[in-house]
Amino acid sequence: MFAQNDRFTLGSTIKKERLSRDLSQAKLAQIVGIDRTYLSRIENGSGNVNISFETAISVLRALDMKIFVGK
Repeated sequence: MFAQNDRFTLGSTIKKERLSRDLSQAKLAQIVGIDRTYLSRIENGSGNVNISFETAISVLRALDMKIFVGK
């Protein structure tokens, strides 16, 4: 799971990339296999949403984004 600030940063990055690819939340959620409302909460960094590492990786891969882990 990610800290609140990390969730906001991750979510806003996902939203920016999704919009740059002209994908709707519904389409990206369908590709990843998650609910559209869950994706919306991820993008908005909602305090009550928990995103697993696996889900984060799935969304980033669906957007063909590079993934860097570490400091």
